[in-house]
Amino acid sequence: MTLAIETHRLTRYFDDFLRSTASIWRVERGHLLRLPRAHGAGKSTTIKMLTGLLAPSDGEMLVLGKNVLDSKQALEVKQRVGVIPEDLALFDNLTAREIPDVSSAACTSCPETPSAAGSNELLELLGLEGEEKKLTLEYSHGMKKKLALAAALLPNPDLLFLDEPFEGWTQSRRG
Repeated sequence: MTLAIETHRLTRYFDDFLRSTASIWRVERGHLLRLPRAHGAGKSTTIKMLTGLLAPSDGEMLVLGKNVLDSKQALEVKQRVGVIPEDLALFDNLTAREIPDVSSAACTSCPETPSAAGSNELLELLGLEGEEKKLTLEYSHGMKKKLALAAALLPNPDLLFLDEPFEGWTQSRRG
């Protein structure tokens, strides 16, 4: 069994307020983990800890077999992980064609540099091929989510975190 995520007593406090807790998780590679928690329960905080964007207050975590609390290992993990944050973090003044290109340029240390052909293929797969010259701010929220997904998938990550994914996406792919 190869694990993608393993946590033990992972917690994050903000002052005296417990924001997130992940007691013991063991998620195998190739599996989908859905966090069906209420709004404000710490899902985004947990993802930020697992991706090295936020240090936990306590606990241990391994992502893709690496200790994210060690700065060198965390850098290795960041190169192999894709993230779609809740706020999507897209540049409104870029086109759909430019967003994946910016994502590719930012991935200089990735094992395999994403190609323009891969970018075209993803935009086509997600139904955005005819809209690639529009500015991102002209897109509907659903189209922006598709674009963020294309940007996250372009470097071919080993692990993908979706914070507030597409409505119905996780339910239709459970198996």
